Amino acid sequence: MSRLRRGEMVMICDDVSTSPRYDLVCVADRLTTEHTAFLVRHTSGFLQVALPDARCDRLQLPPVAPTVDRRASQQCVGVDAAAGTGTGISATDRTQTINTLGRRDCVPSDFTRPGHVLPVRVAVNPPWYELAGLALGLAESAGSVAAVFATLVGTGRRADGLLDRDEAEVFAARHHLQIIGYSVAGHVRGSRAG
Repeated sequence: MSRLRRGEMVMICDDVSTSPRYDLVCVADRLTTEHTAFLVRHTSGFLQVALPDARCDRLQLPPVAPTVDRRASQQCVGVDAAAGTGTGISATDRTQTINTLGRRDCVPSDFTRPGHVLPVRVAVNPPWYELAGLALGLAESAGSVAAVFATLVGTGRRADGLLDRDEAEVFAARHHLQIIGYSVAGHVRGSRAG
């Protein structure tokens, strides 16, 4: 977790699936504009921020499509930071929003709605393999309260447009990224909860 503590990104891999997906994860309060530009360039550009369920309640971040299943993570209404942003879409603006979501002292009035960054409310005990919960667990192990994550896209070798295993290994080596499997990330989260 030392890389995350230093504000670096890691790759998280669905190592339990026959068609794994790869996501980039970084702690929200240490994200830089350069990181955000990198995320937008190499992923779907759909940046999500995993937050604990209770924190979303405190920040008045309602789910887009509320469900009765409180074990499942839910996407919330998009937000932009109320201060220090323009249109909200630039890498600088999204970084400001994500950093603000990662601040322990942020309050509901720090955000405007709707916006360009999607908070994800993570249930107290989500399924061990759920991406938002795994990303949040990694961020919490690095001393943060929120994690930004986005799905890496490939060059078209897979029908779904995501990276295949070979592309992922080349990408990780080229950008000096550590790959963490869901099983390892789940163990990290489990050890913090226990």
